[in-house]
Amino acid sequence: MQRSLSKDFRQGIFGRIFLAPATLLALSACAGDMPGLGENSQKITVQDDVFFVTSNATSAVARNYATGFFNQARLIENAGIAIAQATGCIVGTVAKRGEVNVYDATLTCPAPL
Repeated sequence: MQRSLSKDFRQGIFGRIFLAPATLLALSACAGDMPGLGENSQKITVQDDVFFVTSNATSAVARNYATGFFNQARLIENAGIAIAQATGCIVGTVAKRGEVNVYDATLTCPAPL
């Protein structure tokens, strides 16, 4: 019985040692600038909603990580504004992906001079 208790105790300690850093890492990702979104990712804030916008010549994606999903009408409108600000293009359509708070847009960009 003594051996079983010490094994359980060790597993509990090691579980806590590894769980704590993993939890802190996950929480810091929510508070940071969310690295890894690509070189052309821009952080744009519209009415306190923060979006990370990536784009190419004809489309863009806006991601919002912290706002929630109960205010989609405001978020889709603000995503379109963020995409327009980030790209300097006219936003044609904005559609929400199946994922929470990821918005795809079509763009019409002015021809370079």
